[in-house]
Amino acid sequence: MLIVEVVVAVVVGVFLVGAYRDAKNGTLPLQNSVGIKTPATMSSEDTWNRIHKQYAPIFLVDACALFLIALEIIIGGAMEKNFNNMASEALIALVATLVVMVLANLVVVVVADRSARK
Repeated sequence: MLIVEVVVAVVVGVFLVGAYRDAKNGTLPLQNSVGIKTPATMSSEDTWNRIHKQYAPIFLVDACALFLIALEIIIGGAMEKNFNNMASEALIALVATLVVMVLANLVVVVVADRSARK
């Protein structure tokens, strides 16, 4: 069952690398599914593109975090010699990675929102 989680983490990570590329190039469309979505960042196409060019690296950070999570799942399954269970040490590392990822995203959203209001 852990294999499904690994595949999902890798696929979403690859998707985020694409989002990083589009954001950095200013071609990430203003939409409701991907991006730093606050009323200020979505106020205009120009603001959307400026903010996403400036804060594009968060997509890359998230992609790297997901690749690390996939690796932690693989290592956790290998430590248990069973890919249906995960070693508690690897689970702790996975949760820590997720917490750091969420906190980093929250900080970026707050800072990007403030920047968009200027």
